[in-house]
Amino acid sequence: MSSIDAYQFVEKIGVDECSESLLYCEKQTNIKYIVIKIRLHYESQNQNNWAFREVEFLSKLSHTNIIKIYKSFTEGQDLYIVTDHTDSGDLSQFISVRAEANDPFTETEVMFYFVQILLALKHIHDNQIIHRDLRPKNILLTNCYWQYLQPSNY
Repeated sequence: MSSIDAYQFVEKIGVDECSESLLYCEKQTNIKYIVIKIRLHYESQNQNNWAFREVEFLSKLSHTNIIKIYKSFTEGQDLYIVTDHTDSGDLSQFISVRAEANDPFTETEVMFYFVQILLALKHIHDNQIIHRDLRPKNILLTNCYWQYLQPSNY
């Protein structure tokens, strides 16, 4: 069983209506992870059960373009999901940076990114999962390749 005490808080990455994305560093290995913290709703057991089932399904996914879930655990009223550290923001931010620099994407770049997104979608669909909120903000980037998965958005 894991605990948030095994990690050192680094910074808050983002917040939405259901969760917080936080950067933590595992104390034992010094590896950085994104930890998604979801407040559980004890007045809604069905919603909590759904969140646990969702994490269980998503943790079984293994694909180059999908963020890996390493572990999940609860402490108090919070569900913590430990995932890959995506270090280059999201597609929405990347599009804005390129637009501000007047540096449009080439057709080759668009196809390269599009194919990666489609391969990831095919994998989740093959596993009977439907993405409910596919948009540039939910396509996360690394400096190596594109990844996306926001557990609260499936």
